[in-house]
Amino acid sequence: MGLEAPFKLHFYNYMLYGFLFGILFPFLAIFILLNESGQWSFHQVLIIHEESSLLWIIDTAPIFLGIFSSFSGYQLDKLNNKYQENIKLKKIAEKATESKSMFFASMSHELRTPLTSILGYNNMLGETDLNEKQKEYHQIIKNVSQSMLKIVNNILDTSKLEKTKIILLKENFDLNKLFISSCVSLKVVVTKDVNFTFESNFKFNYVLGDSGRFAQIFNNLIGNAIKFTSKGDIHAKLNIIELETGKLKIYFEVRDTGIGIKEEMIPYVFQPYNQINEKVKPEIMGTGLGLSITNQLIDLMHGKISVSSTIGYGSIFSFNLELDKGNKKIA
Repeated sequence: MGLEAPFKLHFYNYMLYGFLFGILFPFLAIFILLNESGQWSFHQVLIIHEESSLLWIIDTAPIFLGIFSSFSGYQLDKLNNKYQENIKLKKIAEKATESKSMFFASMSHELRTPLTSILGYNNMLGETDLNEKQKEYHQIIKNVSQSMLKIVNNILDTSKLEKTKIILLKENFDLNKLFISSCVSLKVVVTKDVNFTFESNFKFNYVLGDSGRFAQIFNNLIGNAIKFTSKGDIHAKLNIIELETGKLKIYFEVRDTGIGIKEEMIPYVFQPYNQINEKVKPEIMGTGLGLSITNQLIDLMHGKISVSSTIGYGSIFSFNLELDKGNKKIA
């Protein structure tokens, strides 16, 4: 254990250390001269000072060394104060983030219950004998409620990801079937002016991973392309390469001819609560969480997501990652 400094501030400690170290110089000089003269007395010390005026300058060494050292201590105190201030600011920021995450998580849980009830009762209403106008209202309530539930779930997922509380499952499932199912379910919301196609090309379909999170990733990326493409083409594809290690390399890509993303906005596309295009119509605006959650989920799977886009011509979102092989289920 080191010795405890006598003062709290480095300024005073360094001044003291400089002074004590400086005392060595005159004492050492006088010791050498006394040793050469062979006379050890105070009177001899005075004689030596009379003969060598340089000793008077050496005698002031403790003062100057103390002053110079205190300057270093002062600078160190400034750095230390700034460091402590940064530590406090970091703690405040972490506490604010924790409070925000807890609020969003609580709010999401509170909202999901009534939304689920609305969807449930609306489904029951849909099973009754409705006229055409009532069916239209029923469908509107269903679409709006599902959109709100998706937003609430995204906020909850974001809160969990911020607190690293999402645990990925390791299930045995058919990735090809999951991909096709996601594409088929999303195809019904594509407008008539958009040609939506999809393809998959791999021999071994079964993998070990989190099927729910993969469905979420497919839905977010393909849904994002649908959202920003009012006419033209959307094409999604899923490929696999069997590696020598025995693992499977998964590659997914979705291309669209939508509005595209400005070049300067591409670095921010995966940030939460970020709207990447200010010209988006209000009816298709969201929370800006879908791509952020997708990016974080792929990162948790040790994969990499990328985007390339040209404003007015469309975008390409893709990701690749490695998965363990699964086992084909026996019916």
